[in-house]
Amino acid sequence: MRSISNLLPRQMLKAPLALASIIHEYEPTELPIKPSDWLNALDKMLGDLQFTCNVNEIALANSMNGGDTYYYYFTHRATQQTWPEWMGVLHGYEINFIFGEPLNTERFKYTKEEQELSYRFMRYWANFARTGNPNKNPDGTYTADVWPMYTQASMQYINLTVESDYSAGASRIGVGPRRKQCSFWKKLLPNLMAAVADTGDQVMRWKQEMYRWENDYIVDWQLYFEQYKKYQTYRYADSENGQC
Repeated sequence: MRSISNLLPRQMLKAPLALASIIHEYEPTELPIKPSDWLNALDKMLGDLQFTCNVNEIALANSMNGGDTYYYYFTHRATQQTWPEWMGVLHGYEINFIFGEPLNTERFKYTKEEQELSYRFMRYWANFARTGNPNKNPDGTYTADVWPMYTQASMQYINLTVESDYSAGASRIGVGPRRKQCSFWKKLLPNLMAAVADTGDQVMRWKQEMYRWENDYIVDWQLYFEQYKKYQTYRYADSENGQC
């Protein structure tokens, strides 16, 4: 509980029910629960909150405003990764593959599969820079694995990893990603926090506005209305006397 509290935005900690819902969303389900299970849960929670769900929103906004959008999800932990294994696939490490580091066999010892993955990255990125379509090769042909466009209707992305990471018959195309968890962060949790928010300040402001209305605004309004009625009475009298 303390670890989660230290990692969340302060406003989320003001509502105990909101904090409980976050724990419920990410708590491990397989028994017995080990400390490493909670570590993985925290990793997923922070990844969704700080990266994945925000990227989803940006991709969706770009697509809805007419931009050709292609979304990828990098899920391969490189063999040359120097960080501890429990950290998984780190943010930004696909850049090594985009710029062809696995092809430098004199300095690095990447696997053959990782070299092929690097070729795929470079092909997609070069095609996109050239034509705006990562699938269209210079000779007019298309890549073997078609990278679908991300739209509001489909929300499709491509999973970029080595071939052995794909299970037998598994599709390289996913939807979302992390759609359920992002719906929790962007829809359910804000509504829950609003429903259980402390209304003390809001009620106080409402009472202050009502007091000003009853003691200032309505009094002024009555004064001006009485003046208006007198003015209309004078106008009516003048018109009867033929002065208008």
